[in-house]
Amino acid sequence: MKDMKLKLALFALATILVTPHTTLAASAVAATDNTGLFVVTFDFLAGKEAYRIPIGATHNLPYGSNSNFIGYDIVTEEGTSASLTKTAGLVLSKQKVVDNLYYEIKPGERARFTFVSIATVPETAPTAEYRAILTNVPHFSGTERRLVLEDRLGSFKSDTAVMNKDITGQAISLTPIK
Repeated sequence: MKDMKLKLALFALATILVTPHTTLAASAVAATDNTGLFVVTFDFLAGKEAYRIPIGATHNLPYGSNSNFIGYDIVTEEGTSASLTKTAGLVLSKQKVVDNLYYEIKPGERARFTFVSIATVPETAPTAEYRAILTNVPHFSGTERRLVLEDRLGSFKSDTAVMNKDITGQAISLTPIK
């Protein structure tokens, strides 16, 4: 019985060590009235084999999807998917690129990754706080495909950015010089 508990404890510890940790940094900024830039930085620690992390990211990719891309969504402060006119996302890292699709982490090493997304909401969207959340994070070890557990994805989110905010107050008027 003690032997089984020890094995379970070691398995739990190993699972924690070889899966990504919570986000290290998160930010968001409104680049224009209705366009935001969202950033989520996280680490992975590879196990006994090299790990591969996707470079590409796809909007509205649900958890458990069979895609080899990182999934993300832009949500409102209530947590509902935002109506978007445009969005793009990708993952950045200093790690070696493999097959033009993945970053590779050597066995036993830790690596940092930064998810970046730019998203535009319609000009008619209400003023709200928006944030990026990661919805599907696959990673590969050898031929095995794994996912960050769904309950851990809650920490993979950016800060919020207020978009479509009405600008009030004094303004400057510029007149061209003739």
